[in-house]
Amino acid sequence: MTGLFSRAVFDILLIKEMSYSRRSKTDLSLLMLDIDDFKEINDHLGHQEGDFILMALGKILKEKSRSMDIACRYGGDEFIVIMPGSTLEDAQVYAVRIKAALEDIKRLNKSITVSIGLSSMDDDDYTGDMLIKRADENLYHAKIQGKNQVVFS
Repeated sequence: MTGLFSRAVFDILLIKEMSYSRRSKTDLSLLMLDIDDFKEINDHLGHQEGDFILMALGKILKEKSRSMDIACRYGGDEFIVIMPGSTLEDAQVYAVRIKAALEDIKRLNKSITVSIGLSSMDDDDYTGDMLIKRADENLYHAKIQGKNQVVFS
């Protein structure tokens, strides 16, 4: 539906990209995104509207990503992007672009907003799970701090 890679593909490619990043001593960042109030959108506006938003987000992620970025649907309304060669600052610029592009899509006079958590690989990230966990924790902080924001550590 979104035109993005699946979670299974993400799991494989994250291992590959982390390995390459270690060998080449290059940066790697991860963006985890969740559509704010998506359940309410489905419940109040209908699942067709929810599907439209998922497809629009997939299109935005593809259009705003570099050719080397790997955008995937992680879960229901969660998306994740592997960003090889990107510092945390690069990832923040990208995240703000994604957030702004989605806010431009008005549905029934309401902007669509997202919360985004970022993480960047460092020497302590021996597994993809550790990198995902930090992005997920930052996403959680974006949600509890009021949604519609980008959080990184």
